Amino acid sequence: MTSTDPTTPSKREYATPTFQTTRLTFTPLAQTDATALHELRSAPECMKWSRQGRPDASVAETQKWLDGSLAEVTAEAEADTAGPAESRNSRPDPRKDVVFAVRELSHVESGAAEDRIVAQAGFRKAKSEVTGVERFEIGYMFVPGVWGKGYASEAAQGMVRWWFELYPGDSESEKPEGIYSIVAKANPASLRVMEKCGFQLVAEGVDDHGEEVVEFCMNNE
Repeated sequence: MTSTDPTTPSKREYATPTFQTTRLTFTPLAQTDATALHELRSAPECMKWSRQGRPDASVAETQKWLDGSLAEVTAEAEADTAGPAESRNSRPDPRKDVVFAVRELSHVESGAAEDRIVAQAGFRKAKSEVTGVERFEIGYMFVPGVWGKGYASEAAQGMVRWWFELYPGDSESEKPEGIYSIVAKANPASLRVMEKCGFQLVAEGVDDHGEEVVEFCMNNE
C-alpha cells in the first residue's frame, strides 16, 4: 500500500491523502463522480444495507446525495481549520471524515474511457447505535459485479492501515482513536470481513431500523 504524506488543510483547501492497495485505488469522492457512482447507489442489493435503505432512482438523485455529502464534509473542514494556527492544532483533523471512491487499479491503468467506481468507502464520526460510544465508524459497499473477488477484505485492511498510519497518536496524551463497524447479523459476508481483518466483537443489539446487528471495534494497540 502507498499513501501520500499528510498535508495541513487550510480554510480554502481541503486535502485528503489518496492511497491504493494491491488491486484498488482510493480517492476522495468528487462532484464529478455521480455518473460513475450511480451503478453502486442504484443497486438494491447494496443500498438495502445503507442508512437510506433504498436505491437512488436516478443519476440526479445520486448527484443530490453527493453534493450534500461533500458540502457537509467541506463545512466541517472549514470550521475545524478556521482561526489562529494554535487553535487549529488543538482541533480534530477534518480529513478523518472522508468518503472514498474506490476503483479497480487495473481499470484505471488501462486508460479506459469509461470511468467506473466499484465501491464507496470511508470514515465518519458517529455515535454507535449499539453501545452509544462516539468514535469513527468505518463503512464500505461494493457493486454486485465485483462480489466474490475478495475486494471487501482488501479494502477494509487497506483502510485500517491508512487510518492508523495517518493517526497513530503522537504522545501519551494523544492516544489513537479506535474505529468501529456496525454489521447486520443477516449479512454474513460482512461479518466474515470484520473477523478476517482483526476487528473484535464488542456488542450485539438492534439498530434504529429494528435490524439485529453486531458491533465490531479495533484499536491500534
